[in-house]
Amino acid sequence: MVLSTEISSISKRSHSHDHSHHQLVVGLEGSVRFSFEGEENLVSLVRGCILPSHCPHDFHGMGDNHNLIINLPVMDEDEPEFSQINRLFENSRYFLVDNNLRQFLQFIAKELERYDHDQQLQESLGMAFFRSLSQRVLGVEKVVSNIDLNKIIEYLKPRLHEKISVQDLARCVHLSPSHFHALFRQETNLSPHQFVINQRLFEAQRLLEESSLTLTEVALQTGFSSQSALNHAFKQKFNLTPGKFKRSLK
Repeated sequence: MVLSTEISSISKRSHSHDHSHHQLVVGLEGSVRFSFEGEENLVSLVRGCILPSHCPHDFHGMGDNHNLIINLPVMDEDEPEFSQINRLFENSRYFLVDNNLRQFLQFIAKELERYDHDQQLQESLGMAFFRSLSQRVLGVEKVVSNIDLNKIIEYLKPRLHEKISVQDLARCVHLSPSHFHALFRQETNLSPHQFVINQRLFEAQRLLEESSLTLTEVALQTGFSSQSALNHAFKQKFNLTPGKFKRSLK
C-alpha cells in the first residue's frame, strides 16, 4: 500500500476530473468549493469530503486556501484490517470536523511540515486519520430502528428559529416524551436538546458560508437568543468563533 498525505493549495481555476484512487480532502485554512453527485458544498475548517475512486467531481479554490489531501489506493476487500476504511469509501460524502478531529488535523499538518520527506510517517498519520474519521462517520450511519431521525430533521428544518421542546419532537414520531427521551439517548448517544443544538449550529454554519447575514441575524434565524449565545455554542462545537470561521472563508 502506498498512501500519500500532503498539504496543498487548490487554485481558483475550475477543475473537473476523477481518479483511480480514493481521496479525502479537508480544509486547514480558507475554503474550496466541491461538487459531486449533484451536491455542492464548501470544504473548509469544519467540513471535508470523501471521494471514492472514479467519482467525478468539480472543484475550485475560494481565495487563499490550504488543505490536507490523503490519496489512498483501492484496497483488497478481503483484507480484514482494511474493511472499515473500505466502508468509508463506499459512497462519496461530506463530513463535519469536530473539535478533537480538528486538533488531530492540526497535529498532522505540523508533523507533515516538519518531516515532509518521511513516507512512512505520511502513511501512519493518514491511516490514523482514516480510523478516527470512520468511527465518526460510520457510527452516525447505524440504523435507528425505533426513532426516525430523518423525520425529526425534516421537522426541525423550518422551525430552528423557534423554541423546540422534547414534547414537540416526541409528538413528531408518535411517542411519549419520557419514552422518546430514553430511546433517543440510547440510539444516538445525545440528548434531544443536544441534537437540536447541533442542528442549529449546522444551519448557522451553512448561513455563514452562503449568506451575507450578520452574526446577530444568523443567531436569531437559528434559534439562539443572542450573538453571544451563538458564539459560545459555535466555539464549543467547532473550536472557533463564528466570526473567525466567516473570515476563514474569504
